[in-house]
Amino acid sequence: MRVFLACLVLGVTAIAGIGSLAARCRRHQSRCEDLLGGDAEARLTLRPADTAERAFLSETGQVSEIATMRAMVRTPNGDRRSLIELKAVDPATRSTAP
Repeated sequence: MRVFLACLVLGVTAIAGIGSLAARCRRHQSRCEDLLGGDAEARLTLRPADTAERAFLSETGQVSEIATMRAMVRTPNGDRRSLIELKAVDPATRSTAP
């Protein structure tokens, strides 16, 4: 019974948090663009956007690119390893970051 109640509390808390964030974003839309990364996102897997795709995206506003990849890191002595995600951002992304 305790596990059930804990799951119920966790679920209600998550739904309330998401609802609160959505309401705040509707009220303060300009600040949430920075928090959420912008108005729209387009993802391409294993290839950059071609000229026509970049032109289409540039017509509606500022375009920024982010490249991600998975990598493995380890401690200098090799005892511990961890899978991470590397992210590279262009200068437009760095200039808008808080």
